Amino acid sequence: MSDLASPPVEIILEEAGFEYLSEDTPPKMLLKMLESVKTQAKELDDLTRGVLREALVSELKVAGVQRPGQMADLTLGKRTTTQEEDQGRAIVLVEKTEPYGSPVNGAELLSEIQVWLRRYVYASEASVAAIALWAVCTWFVSKVYFAPILAILSPTKRAGKSLLLDLLRWICWKPVATSGIGVTAAVMFRLNEQHQPTFLIDEAEKLSGKNGSLDIIGLLNQGYRRGGKVHRCRETSDGHVVDEFDAFGFRAVAAIGTLWDTLIDRAVVTEMQRKPIHESVHRFDGRLVEAEGGQLARKICRFVEDHLEDFENAEKVAPRPKWLNDRACDNWAALFAVGHLAGGNWPTIVLDAAKSLSNTVEDGDRGELLIQDVRGIFHNRNFPEVVRSQDLAEDLNAIESSLWGDYGKGKGISTHKLAAMFKPFKLRPRQKRDSYGEKVRGYWLEDLKKVFERYPPPSEVGQVGQPNNDAGFSDFQSGTEEGSCPTSESAETLASTGLSHLSHFESPPDGYDDPSHDSHSQNEPERI
Repeated sequence: MSDLASPPVEIILEEAGFEYLSEDTPPKMLLKMLESVKTQAKELDDLTRGVLREALVSELKVAGVQRPGQMADLTLGKRTTTQEEDQGRAIVLVEKTEPYGSPVNGAELLSEIQVWLRRYVYASEASVAAIALWAVCTWFVSKVYFAPILAILSPTKRAGKSLLLDLLRWICWKPVATSGIGVTAAVMFRLNEQHQPTFLIDEAEKLSGKNGSLDIIGLLNQGYRRGGKVHRCRETSDGHVVDEFDAFGFRAVAAIGTLWDTLIDRAVVTEMQRKPIHESVHRFDGRLVEAEGGQLARKICRFVEDHLEDFENAEKVAPRPKWLNDRACDNWAALFAVGHLAGGNWPTIVLDAAKSLSNTVEDGDRGELLIQDVRGIFHNRNFPEVVRSQDLAEDLNAIESSLWGDYGKGKGISTHKLAAMFKPFKLRPRQKRDSYGEKVRGYWLEDLKKVFERYPPPSEVGQVGQPNNDAGFSDFQSGTEEGSCPTSESAETLASTGLSHLSHFESPPDGYDDPSHDSHSQNEPERI
């Protein structure tokens, strides 16, 4: 008998004849034994039923029964719900918000949301603008193609991240507030499949590390673009079944430090700091915030209802500024669209926010960062034909603002590590004679030129070697010279659909590039 068995479990198994169970037991006799256990288990409480299941599984394993756990579940049936488990209740999301009674001016609404956010939290103008735009974007979830993650990062605790999520809870579409500590993949998978809510995840840094959830990270990675799916396998009485879950939706994640590289790459990243001593914010009152947020939600609902059919086209013609990489353009496309639909000065505000908050080369993208830093070293050396491996490693370690000096427990990046990082780019150090006849082992400019061309500096992303598709577009004049986002339709095609009239500017604001003054031709290679 199993060591786990104890009265009345032991008695149940004895009376069912399990003491005679062996690998030679005929199926008909095994069936009678299991039917006896099933009959006797009907009146058991859940605790005893659980012990009986473990004992039954052990006995079936000894007898060589295939899938003993599944056989035990079929015998004992589903557990009844305990009183403690029954204390919870099914989650209820707000399915319908009563829209505001009259048309809403989008520019005024976004400004009102900004003022409301700044009343309670301290953050930069660019961050607050991006957060306000993102909150409105969540209401367009049925139309949006790219649903960027809103990453709310701070270097320390008590910077207002949790408070900001509390505010967003009242102005986002179907909000579900949770935590990186308490949320499970099963909960997120099913809630997203059934309701497609806006998840507001606090302490998101807990999702990474050895105790993190790769399942949730996978859902977040897949869910930023419409059509993203996640799959899970479960065991049934007939074998195994693969279930598919819709991963698409909006998520705000608040974390100390940073997040996984893949999440940052799919995010509109905002930063929060502790407010200076001389700055003050309103004390948070949940009842007052609920009333204020509820009124804003009604206005957002009305604005979205009035512009729902225009959103998809607005997202298609959103700008692709040269100072954003392709993924960042995708991330900001929905925010650009809301800025356009709102009108006023918001098309300019959203472009300014994107330029302020976006960094084309993140520290996490170390391969690309390496290329940019190596380019800088060759530039500072007036582009010699070769730089020795050791000299290149030393120059990288000397860059105070970069991360190479932290390698090797503070000893810096080595020539071996440098070679390993260059390997995916099909670059390697070579030894040959330079133009002076000296044998040199290092990295040669002739090898690096092709990589430099494929990975232009951040200021030239979208410019060097990329076509200019701005003909016929007057909206978003600042930054539109790179074409529309996210489709590859031509300007003529879009113009034929009546989209070319979308405009909010007389002339581009100061500080943005004018394509008519671009010194690079469309296909001119980068000069090194």
